[in-house]
Order: sequence, then C-alpha cells, then structure tokens
Amino acid sequence: MFRHGETDANKNDIYQGKRVNPPLNEKGKMQVRFLAEFMATNYPKISTVVFSPALRTLQTAIEVARCVNARIVVENNLHEIDHGDWEGKTSEEIGIEYPELSKKWWNGVNPLEIEFPNGEKIKDAIKRVRTAFFETLEKHQDEHLAISAHGGTNSIILGEILGAQNFRSIGQSNTALNIIRQKNGIFRVKLMNGTAHLLKSIKSTS
Repeated sequence: MFRHGETDANKNDIYQGKRVNPPLNEKGKMQVRFLAEFMATNYPKISTVVFSPALRTLQTAIEVARCVNARIVVENNLHEIDHGDWEGKTSEEIGIEYPELSKKWWNGVNPLEIEFPNGEKIKDAIKRVRTAFFETLEKHQDEHLAISAHGGTNSIILGEILGAQNFRSIGQSNTALNIIRQKNGIFRVKLMNGTAHLLKSIKSTS
C-alpha cells in the first residue's frame, strides 16, 4: 500500500482531499518512477494495483502496474477524506477561517469528533475506508495486491490494523510504502511509511 506522488497542492500546503483533483507535478512523477522501480525489483509478483478515483493515485498506480506487469482496478470508496469547504485552501487560510475546528484537527486529540464543513464526518470516513479495504481483500483473495491511495486513507487502514486510538498519529509521506502481510486472518505490518526508494531521488539531484 502506498501514497501517491507529490502534487502542487502538496507542495503549496493546499488541501486537496476528494474534490480538488490535481495531477502529479514533476517531482511527484520522479518519486513514482523510483517507487515503481523499487516495487519491480522487490515485489514483482504483484498482480493487481487497486487505486482510489483520483488522478494522482491513478497516475501512481499506472506507473507501478507498468513496471510489475499488473492490471489496475479502481475502488471508489478508497478516496481521500472529503474536507468539504477546506479543499482548495491553504492551512493558513483554514486557520483564519476555521480557528477552532482547525486546532482540533491539527492537534489530533480526538479526530472522531471532527466533521468538515460541507464535507465528511471522520467517523463516516473511517467506516467507509475500513469497509472498502476489507471488501478489496475479499475480492482479490490469494493475490499479491497493491493499493494506491492517500495519506488519510492509508493512515486509517494502518490505524485499524494496529489498533491505534488515533490514526492522525500515523504519518504518510508522498509515495510512502507500507508492507502488510495477512496470514490466517492475522495482519502484520512489515514496513510503514517507507521512503528508502526516494534516496535515489536525493542522489540524482545532489
């Protein structure tokens, strides 16, 4: 399971969520190339890449699937948290317009209480993503599966597997790689927020 590459919204600290749908920028495309090469070398048995219905996750999925010779399948309910009226705005703008709500969200004390204006309740997002994740596993039993999704989506899934009280404590960098193994109904997180593949990116620009 991995997060998409960088977009200009990521770069400029703009909330993109579900409704704002930018493509990868040039740095993001490079990150994805290095991720795809790493996957091809280390996980060549992947047969299906499931992606959320966003351009940035689609672009990421296509490149990984091309390198490992896998098919791609969309899962609509793996989309990012719907931040409603926050989307398209910077964190600074949100802090000014929604001071109390933004403090609750950024401090992450109890995200289950959060409901984004004209957007999604966190309780509903968790239920949606959890259901989509387990339904995806059911559809693709006995496959080496990859999921191309988002920081929020991935953190919710990892939080569910790890039994974390607060998924907001789980970070996901652009193209972060998470390795999850399932055997006899038991999940084991072998790697979380892995970015070793991006060391190649650092070397190429130094």
